[in-house]
Amino acid sequence: MKFCFAIVLLFFSHTAFAQKPDVIRHSIKGIVTDKEGQALSDAIISLQNIGNSVNMAIQSDTAGTFHFNDISIGKYTVSVTMIGFEPFPKIRLEVKEADSVINLGNIIL
Repeated sequence: MKFCFAIVLLFFSHTAFAQKPDVIRHSIKGIVTDKEGQALSDAIISLQNIGNSVNMAIQSDTAGTFHFNDISIGKYTVSVTMIGFEPFPKIRLEVKEADSVINLGNIIL
């Protein structure tokens, strides 16, 4: 019985040491509205990593909000488009280690 307990203890101690340390999960969020302040749902928000050219795109929800999760440290451009509206000028930003959430605030199309 002691031998089985020792084997189980050895297995769990190995998996405990194999776990990665907690890392900061970076995110970028904002709200898309029109000039009158009305939320714009289904706007396309694109995020491009300048360093590796990886693109991600999401749509704003019914409240106009968007949220990119699990963003790596690096330099990015953000663009916002929607049919019937002029595209928003590209936003350049840098995600640094100390940043957990970057709030772009209200983006007016």
